[in-house]
Amino acid sequence: MVAATCVMLALLAGPIAGQGVLVVEGRAGWALPRGAFDRPLPDTELAAGPGTGVHFALRRGSRVYVYLGFSQLRFDCAGAACRGSWISTQWDSGVRVDLRTRGVVPWIRVGVVSPSVEHVPGERGGARGWGGEAGGGVRVPMTERLSLSPGIRFGVADVSRDERDDVSMRFVVADLGLVVAF
Repeated sequence: MVAATCVMLALLAGPIAGQGVLVVEGRAGWALPRGAFDRPLPDTELAAGPGTGVHFALRRGSRVYVYLGFSQLRFDCAGAACRGSWISTQWDSGVRVDLRTRGVVPWIRVGVVSPSVEHVPGERGGARGWGGEAGGGVRVPMTERLSLSPGIRFGVADVSRDERDDVSMRFVVADLGLVVAF
């Protein structure tokens, strides 16, 4: 379904200039919380946790890619008022721009995120919210179709939860991507 949505999004954006390229990117790294996730718990401390994701992108022109994907970020919760972990499962969509076309390629990206946040143990099926993220990195070619891509991004999202306190997320993700171009 994600790949089909990505293709439909790209087709709606207009014709592809030159030969179209589909890119699949798997990312894994570390997510660092910035600020409180739960306002009524002042003694809450959140610790960094793993972040993973898969993104599909279509090239639009020579340097621009439209992407759609899925990420999951986990944060441990410590302190007298909080136990367990926060899990943010989110859809990511946006634009990535390559700043060069050959060699080691620096890139920047900006997009929207739609996270569903839950506090475990005990809470399941968190409400969905909206936010954005921006980041950058480099793509290091290993073969004609395979690259490594370290990057960092900053995200902001707010989630209104039914009958619970709202969650205001601020996070930084440092990760490494394995990029396959078709």
